[in-house]
Amino acid sequence: MQKALRATEHEELRQIAEFGLNSMTVGFRTGIMTALIEIGNGDAVSLRKRAVRTLNLVHGLRSQIEGDKRVAAYDTNPFGVHVAIRGTLGPALGDLAAVSIWRP
Repeated sequence: MQKALRATEHEELRQIAEFGLNSMTVGFRTGIMTALIEIGNGDAVSLRKRAVRTLNLVHGLRSQIEGDKRVAAYDTNPFGVHVAIRGTLGPALGDLAAVSIWRP
């Protein structure tokens, strides 16, 4: 996909090629990864401290990818490159949000 985007004349598409998914996730992805690392083995104390923040990040990223026109364009690109950001990341985030460990 990067190669196809870089070959276009469209500046915004070239920026997406340069910065990739990070440019479309507004920092949520890194935040979620950090929060999950901080939770560690999932002990009760770590979960209580970080559950709300982590769950908010998960919901934020899910909302972002569902509403971002760039993600939609990426998934339905005219370059013949199969991409399924919403189709893969969306359900995974839904599964993560549904896990009962987040509830006190």
